Amino acid sequence: MAKKKNTNHLSLPLTWRPKRLENVVGQENTTTSLARAIMKGRVRQAYIFAGMRGTGKTTTARVFAKSLNCLEAQEPTIAPCLKCRSCEAVQTGDDISVIEIDGASNNKVDDARKLIEEVGFYGMHGRFKIYIIDEVHMLTKPAFNALLKTLEEPPSHVKFILCTTELDKIPKTVQSRCQLFRFHPVPADIIADQLEKVAEQEGLETDDNVTIELAKMVNGSMRDGLTLLDQLINSAKDDKLTLGDLEGFFGKPSPKYIQNIMGALSSGNVAKTASAVKWLLERGFGEYYVITTLIDSLRSRMADRLGEPDKLKVIVDIILALEKLSRIIRTSEIPGALFEATLLKIALDRRNK
Repeated sequence: MAKKKNTNHLSLPLTWRPKRLENVVGQENTTTSLARAIMKGRVRQAYIFAGMRGTGKTTTARVFAKSLNCLEAQEPTIAPCLKCRSCEAVQTGDDISVIEIDGASNNKVDDARKLIEEVGFYGMHGRFKIYIIDEVHMLTKPAFNALLKTLEEPPSHVKFILCTTELDKIPKTVQSRCQLFRFHPVPADIIADQLEKVAEQEGLETDDNVTIELAKMVNGSMRDGLTLLDQLINSAKDDKLTLGDLEGFFGKPSPKYIQNIMGALSSGNVAKTASAVKWLLERGFGEYYVITTLIDSLRSRMADRLGEPDKLKVIVDIILALEKLSRIIRTSEIPGALFEATLLKIALDRRNK
């Protein structure tokens, strides 16, 4: 039975922001390693959290900072109290001992020098002074060089957590002085389970695999999944979410439209393929969601083509190309461009045969 509705009007990504390492969903390898480092007293001076957007990099940095600075514990702990002024300040983003910096807007060498000048000063409270630099790859080369000097000999009371979606843009000299953790796209089934739990806590029932379909739309981003669920809840007519609600709010390529796309691909009709891709992207369909829908539809055709080797090969070739795309797209920062380029290449290859 659905629980009483939550009257908290914060967005779901904020309401369900993890409070401890154990609450971070889908990045167990990273959170387990960080927890072990805390328990063994082997916390490093600098870390890099790298991965696609929405997978929990900054969130994990915050809860890690909370573990390091909890005032109720005599030393860093994997179970921060959540009630002391340090824990509460980190949760609200007001902790002067945990400084979050946007690398995109503070990317000049003067910004880095200002940071370095402030590093030596202790925070008002907190065991460590912790710098979380988001989108750190946006720093200029001179800014990285200035930061490197501090990373080479950091004060004992300072920790750095550098978050990035583009690891290759961080100089190797900086990478070599940090411990790297990769944040992977969260599997759709894990996202679906979390969305189901959130919907129940928000006082709603779900059916028709609505959370599974939502999870397929977000390309491995837990944050995007919560955002879409939030939008769907706000638009729902009653306390039950159905697949009809999902399709009515976000839209969904109709079976006929999917058939048209497959026809354009298999016949090598580049113009129709380009038009279909434009239509899909303009309506905000998740690339991974469309790819899996196409693959499922193509698979259903295979049995009918077993006696027609040439037509069967066309289907198999397209499925293999889409499957490869589905793996690449999950870690790409330009999924739309890859999606468009791959579908056009499939059509071009078919036209040239």
